[in-house]
Amino acid sequence: MGNGGVLLVNPIDKIGDRTNALYLNYGDRVAYPKSLLKSNDLIQTFNIKSSPLIDKLLTEIQVAQIENKINFT
Repeated sequence: MGNGGVLLVNPIDKIGDRTNALYLNYGDRVAYPKSLLKSNDLIQTFNIKSSPLIDKLLTEIQVAQIENKINFT
């Protein structure tokens, strides 16, 4: 150890641990929203071809869910 037997702890590591505990909450529906639909759901339901527009639609659906404008319960 070379420091009189004292184990030194990097304070930045402790801050990082607390930050992760506060901000990496996988139960947070805003930070980690649960997908209501998959792209394949839209493709099959509306008989449309895969395109970048589907990703935009899925994003808008997730935003609406987070804002409590829609739900599927």
